[in-house]
Amino acid sequence: MARAMKTQCGTMLTPEIYALVKNYSGAENLAKFRLEQRAIEKVERGVLDGDTRARRGSDTAQSPIDSRRSFDHLMTICRNTLTAGEYLQMLISIGKNFEVHGNIEWAEQIFSNAITYGQKSHCPGLVAEALLRRGELYSSQGRWNQGHQDLRESLAIYSELSDDTAVARVENILGTNCAEQGLIKEAQRWFKRALSGFEASKHKQMTGTVLMNLGIIQNILGNWDDALNHYRRAQAYFQSVGDLNRLAELYHNMGMSYLSMSKYREAVRQFDMSISTSEKVQSPRMLGIAKLGKANAYFYLDDHSLALVFCNQALEHLMRISSEHGIADAYKMMGMIHRHLKQFDLAETYFLSSLRLNEDQNNLLNLGETYYELGILEKVRGRLPRSLKAFKSAVDLFRKVGAEADTARATKMLNTLEKHL
Repeated sequence: MARAMKTQCGTMLTPEIYALVKNYSGAENLAKFRLEQRAIEKVERGVLDGDTRARRGSDTAQSPIDSRRSFDHLMTICRNTLTAGEYLQMLISIGKNFEVHGNIEWAEQIFSNAITYGQKSHCPGLVAEALLRRGELYSSQGRWNQGHQDLRESLAIYSELSDDTAVARVENILGTNCAEQGLIKEAQRWFKRALSGFEASKHKQMTGTVLMNLGIIQNILGNWDDALNHYRRAQAYFQSVGDLNRLAELYHNMGMSYLSMSKYREAVRQFDMSISTSEKVQSPRMLGIAKLGKANAYFYLDDHSLALVFCNQALEHLMRISSEHGIADAYKMMGMIHRHLKQFDLAETYFLSSLRLNEDQNNLLNLGETYYELGILEKVRGRLPRSLKAFKSAVDLFRKVGAEADTARATKMLNTLEKHL
């Protein structure tokens, strides 16, 4: 754990982590841990204070008992007092907490520890859960192959255990994985399989999640009214179970549909609802993408100053959690803003950076969108052959993922351009 934990050790033991440990391990173990920490600190400070060499070589303002060492000690106590199943459940909960708050490296390492310990302890169901969580985490960073491998392993274990609800959960994430890469038809197949499983088990939260994901697919296909219908059905499920995390996503997705329909004020309203809900659950990922959506809306409302403000704010959140596809999308937006400001060289730099990141992640849909915006830039600059090439790339990519509305839009630009050459 040393490699992943060393850069942010100051915030590992938050009140939420203590609460999780208390819930799983009990107040007695937590009290024991705190007593031992005070004893260790007293002894080590006594040694350091009595050695002039240590005083010269140490930072006296910083406690020698750092957060990482304390965390490791607490986990050792828990592992020695809990059953294997209880300990694994606690680890997965801690990993989820780290992920929600943007501590991605810690979350990945915790899930990896859970997988290794679960395999040694013969707890297949919890190994599958940790694989699912790590696979979802990898996918959120654009690490598609690693994510796909973990999710497939998780799916195989849950299938062997005949856990139909868990199988549907993995199928939903596999669908999300494919959708993020622009593999729309494959994503739709996974989502439909997942929806059947969740409807059969009457799982409200996950039924809503898959409906929302199917709405995203309809939005990509250009069926915006169908997308909004899916979102409204999903909203009822999320509100019935009080799932603020999913509601934050839903409001963002509704904003994206209104953006596609050129209803920019309504889009801003939805993004604002997403932002306020994301702040309640302290989700940096959702704050990033909701503010990026809001930047897009203000761009089309011709308020480029606000677009730039929200785009920069979005980048802060997205970089914090290493969301490569989110960063790529933000660079595309930056390119659009600078293109409007007639800073053409800067615009090109942003577009090329977006292309590179999207190519690295094989994100075909976002790649097509960036080529489209680059085509507009080259047309404005009078570099028509380059513009033609960019629009052709956009058309090819949109066709490949089945994004019909985007294909039609890019084809129209391509045909207009060809008449002038």
